[in-house]
Amino acid sequence: YGLSLLGQFKGAGWRKLYLIFGLTDETYSLLTSRPRGSDRAHEQEVDFRITGFNQCYWVAGCAIGALLGDNVAFDSTGIEFALVALFIVLTLEQFKALGEGFPIWLGAAAAGVAMLILPPAHQLIGAIALVTAVLLFEYRKHRGQAPGEESSHG
Repeated sequence: YGLSLLGQFKGAGWRKLYLIFGLTDETYSLLTSRPRGSDRAHEQEVDFRITGFNQCYWVAGCAIGALLGDNVAFDSTGIEFALVALFIVLTLEQFKALGEGFPIWLGAAAAGVAMLILPPAHQLIGAIALVTAVLLFEYRKHRGQAPGEESSHG
């Protein structure tokens, strides 16, 4: 998904490499769903700060977890749902910001198809490949449209 932000990072100067390096799922969601003003330099500064804070939170959390992991007894039953919940929230926020349901339904359909036809060890890569193929087809199909002409998927 980093490729989709290269235009947004254009002209960011020395910050561009860090903006690309620091890109995580959470950062991507924040950078693509927040409202933007007309001052590109200011918006890139805000993007840089968001990326930096997210990385600091990530590194600090990992360090604390590593230090406490062996020394604190903790029943982690059920915690595996936290990551699923995070991605559900990120998906809903993207939908609210973009107002486009096609990628969500495409991802769900690809996951369903992969579960039906592929062994568990290959389902994720299969679903990603299917989504990529469909999105490339959609891009190619709509690339030739005249400016201002609306496609059925945004």
